[in-house]
Amino acid sequence: MRPEEKREQVEERLPDIKRFLEQYKKQFLIGLGTVTMAGAVTFGGYQYIQAQSVPLYPVLVGDEVIGTVSDPDVVQNWLQKQYAAAREEAGRADLALTQAVTVSEPKWVYKGQSQDAEVLKVLKQKVAVQAKGVQLVIDGRPVAVVTDQESLDRLLGAYRQRYSGELARTPHTDRSARGNSRTVVKEVAFVQSVATREVAVDPDEVMEPQQVARLLEAGTLAGRKHTVREGESLWTIASRYDTTVQQLLENNPGLDENSRLQPGQELVVTAKVPLLSVRIVEETKEIQTVPFATEVVEEPAMLKGEQKVLREGKHGTKQVTYEVTKINGQIQTKRPIKEQIMEEPQNRVIAKGTKVVADRGSGVFRWPTVGGYISSRYGMRDGRLHAGIDIARPSSYSILAADNGRVVFAGWDGGYGKSVIIDHRNGYRTRYAHLSSINVRVGQVVERGQKIGVMGSTGHSTGTHLHFEVLKNGRPINPLEML
Repeated sequence: MRPEEKREQVEERLPDIKRFLEQYKKQFLIGLGTVTMAGAVTFGGYQYIQAQSVPLYPVLVGDEVIGTVSDPDVVQNWLQKQYAAAREEAGRADLALTQAVTVSEPKWVYKGQSQDAEVLKVLKQKVAVQAKGVQLVIDGRPVAVVTDQESLDRLLGAYRQRYSGELARTPHTDRSARGNSRTVVKEVAFVQSVATREVAVDPDEVMEPQQVARLLEAGTLAGRKHTVREGESLWTIASRYDTTVQQLLENNPGLDENSRLQPGQELVVTAKVPLLSVRIVEETKEIQTVPFATEVVEEPAMLKGEQKVLREGKHGTKQVTYEVTKINGQIQTKRPIKEQIMEEPQNRVIAKGTKVVADRGSGVFRWPTVGGYISSRYGMRDGRLHAGIDIARPSSYSILAADNGRVVFAGWDGGYGKSVIIDHRNGYRTRYAHLSSINVRVGQVVERGQKIGVMGSTGHSTGTHLHFEVLKNGRPINPLEML
């Protein structure tokens, strides 16, 4: 206490001091002089005030004095408790008071009374501990607060990497396991505008990075349309959008669990829309097949309806460059931007016959085999009519049409085995039996001398030969009459 403060207090308390001394004046020597008595009064008063004075510490919030406390530890202990409670909520975040709290030098006050409880009550009303952090702002809307910028940068980098597969500020190359494509990432960016700013918030508002990542991914539920693709079902679509079949049925009245989906059909799905989406722009090079074309050459020497491959085709290859835009890993657009032929295709060349053959025979038959001899003639044999001739041991097993006509039967015919019947549309028909294979079909027009099958021994036959019949108006005649 400064001397002038003490002097003021003494002068203010002189009446009290005088009353105090009069009570004990008999104890003082009567012979003391007036000066001695006055000195004694002053010294005794000072000692009394000194004994009755206590130190009081003014407490300021900002520049405002809110009261006095008996000890600075009253405020210090309160602040420590507030910091400890805030630390449990805020983790590693820096902490700070909303307003500065100061305890001044004490003032000695005669019979002074401290205001500890009142001061603490005012402190609770006016002062709070806040956490300093960095706030994530998406499209202008505050989303979350983390402890520092570095933590937020790592969080955003990991979030972007989850969808891009590789965090790259410069293009990178990803070769497909199939070996026929190559992908270069041109851009990895957030769809929404992303900003950060330093803030001071309540400690319980500070979040761990893992919590923020889950918040960004969870996003909100929103309805959208899905176009059904080939092979998709209610179950596969529900799985794709992380929803349930029951939810799909509720979104699409008229469907039930047994409904068959058609490609191109549109369904309303409820899908999670993340708070933050990642857009990736890629250039993908794909090696694709260039199909060969077929060239047709007309061949007048071949019958119409017949064809022959003159040269087999060979596919070519090309490299197509696509610009692919993905959002959260899902392809949004894929457009070709460049195409380069690597190997030209080789066209297939076929010859098609143009020769038109009349299906009406001339009536002049030719020998139906290439050489050979008659091993059994037309006529009665063992009491039964042998209705044709048998030709064996030809120089070639090819069976030839005896005249122009139309095939009316080609297949298995009981004892005849594999056989062909040609209607020459002039009252005559010819039968070729016991063939090993057939080269024509029903309805086909054949030309005189055209190969229609191969000699064999099918059906009721004892060896390789041709059984040849000529029928006139449905009745068999001796073929030698026509050959």
